[in-house]
Amino acid sequence: MKSPSYEGPSFKVFLEEKGLIVIRIQPQSACDKEGAMAIIDAMHKLSNGNPFVVMADIKQLVGMTADARAYVRKEGFSILHMNKIALIVGNPLSRVVGSFYIGLSRPPMPIKLFD
Repeated sequence: MKSPSYEGPSFKVFLEEKGLIVIRIQPQSACDKEGAMAIIDAMHKLSNGNPFVVMADIKQLVGMTADARAYVRKEGFSILHMNKIALIVGNPLSRVVGSFYIGLSRPPMPIKLFD
């Protein structure tokens, strides 16, 4: 049986295996507050309130608005039970976006960038 997935104009979120939620950003996408809210909602539905690890492929991400970062920091981190976050980067721009996000959001769980 195929696991459920959620898609928006700039992302796809799915359960890869029990306890691992994957986020894939579509090419040349930026994340605004609406997109962040949809991603957090999808992760909440997929996790069923259980702890999980996130692998976010942000290679195609070109930016994230201040409203989106604030929403994830205030709402996402408080309602979700994320154990760890892996941000997959593949170019200098996505590395800068990922580093900037980590520095500003100061997540309460371990987070690391991977090439």
